Amino acid sequence: MYDQAIILNPNEAAYYNNKGDALQQINKYDEALLMYEKAISLQPYYAAYYNNKGNAFLQMKQYDQALVMYQNAISLNPRYEIFYNNKGLAFIYMQQYQQAINMFDQAILLKPKVLNDKYQLGDALKLMEKCEESIGMYDKAIKIDQKQAVYYSNKGDALCQMQKYEQAIVMYEQAISINPNDQLFLQIISKSLSDEQIK
Repeated sequence: MYDQAIILNPNEAAYYNNKGDALQQINKYDEALLMYEKAISLQPYYAAYYNNKGNAFLQMKQYDQALVMYQNAISLNPRYEIFYNNKGLAFIYMQQYQQAINMFDQAILLKPKVLNDKYQLGDALKLMEKCEESIGMYDKAIKIDQKQAVYYSNKGDALCQMQKYEQAIVMYEQAISINPNDQLFLQIISKSLSDEQIK
């Protein structure tokens, strides 16, 4: 379908971008990169194409290249929070947690009601062992959307790091009540109970 559109209008950057997105969905990242390159060559000032190319690099674990692409996107459109969010994710994978926190903070400043940014900021804070702060972020996410099991589960993880096992178990049980078919939550609770017995 995209190939036919490209044949009919080979100078339309969006067609190459959309084909790149489709290729990413089936894990053909090298081919996706070629499509994004073509889209960028046709429309070099469109920030989303750099972001999408960054996403392909992120999936390929080429984090330095992903950061370059996200920064290009930010330079072209500094008001779009998802670019900061994605750059933050790249920093998390690189274990550069303070830089990740800076990116998520910027994303939240731009769009305070976007839950994903709060949740990912909570994750970055937890990785830095700033558990109280991470719990604050998870609480903000939960306040806006009480139906996401992962918010409760990750809050439970932070509470475990603080050795607050009983409170953690309450969070894990809440996660299970939302998503009762997820065996991972059951395994986490089991481990938490074991840790509580050990202390």
